[in-house]
Amino acid sequence: MGRMRIVAMMALVLFAASAAMAAVAAADVAAAPAKGKVTSVADNNLSFVITPKKGADVTVTVDKDTKYKLGDADSTMDVVVKVGNSVEVTLNDAKVATLVVGKAPKARKNG
Repeated sequence: MGRMRIVAMMALVLFAASAAMAAVAAADVAAAPAKGKVTSVADNNLSFVITPKKGADVTVTVDKDTKYKLGDADSTMDVVVKVGNSVEVTLNDAKVATLVVGKAPKARKNG
């Protein structure tokens, strides 16, 4: 009977530890910035869609507190969030963008 309790306790401890590790991993994924190319912008300018190099499209919601940068310089949504631009988006816990950093597409060389 004693051995059975020890095995049951060990199983419970391992289960709790794995659940805690999964929660930490999920928090790390949520905190990771989303990167990709802007593929569409909503008519109301409250959201846009980015397509990452790998994975599914990401719909990004913005609000009045969202900050925008083009490179290192402060900017505005209409400059940073254009179809074709590459962006990196930092999201808060509510999945709303707090910072959108853009890089304009490279100009094509003629010739």
